[in-house]
Amino acid sequence: MAQHLTLPAGGDESRGPVLMGAQLFSFALATCVVVARVCYRHLKSRSTGWDDLLIVVALMAAAVNTALMIKYVVVGGGRHSFYLGLQAANVAKWSTIAQIPSVFSLMFTKVSIAVMLMRISPSRRLRWVMWSLVVVVVSVSVIEVITMTAGCRPFEANWNYALGRRGCWPKSVLQGMNYLLSVTNIVSDFIYITFPIYVIWNLKITNRQKFAISGIVALGLL
Repeated sequence: MAQHLTLPAGGDESRGPVLMGAQLFSFALATCVVVARVCYRHLKSRSTGWDDLLIVVALMAAAVNTALMIKYVVVGGGRHSFYLGLQAANVAKWSTIAQIPSVFSLMFTKVSIAVMLMRISPSRRLRWVMWSLVVVVVSVSVIEVITMTAGCRPFEANWNYALGRRGCWPKSVLQGMNYLLSVTNIVSDFIYITFPIYVIWNLKITNRQKFAISGIVALGLL
């Protein structure tokens, strides 16, 4: 019996330009913040700390992610797969690859914030919490990348379904791993952000500095 295909609502509409605009705006904003922070540190203290180096590395990873996402949109990302035809595999490829530098960008950003807080606060309790969270964040990020890259053999099977799924981990395993990583990220991020803000307000610094640092840390809630 012949099956009738239902056209997606809205027709062949691409949301690629919106996605690209959001990506470029986010990267531009991140670049401005990082450049302002590094320049301010250098001009004020004539020194560069590990937190500065880590945030620059995070920005470099974000730049790679942005470049890959632009490529994703250029080849058809943002359009419904119904209209992509044979191009769907190529679109999925760039979407999959772009996730890897994104994970590293977030990881280095979180570690940079932790190192910055340990630098400005003498609190031993904060150091214990920050180092514990750094271990969790790095571990989860590494596991996430391993899951992305080793979940299918060859790696191309992640987007080229013509190769079949015989070399891939069972979907239940991948789904369970994704849930575990998501929950771990959410819980650790919440602690990572709220605890430092509590400590910052107990530091002997000006209210202006407290608001500024808390605002930077609170951006992670997004």
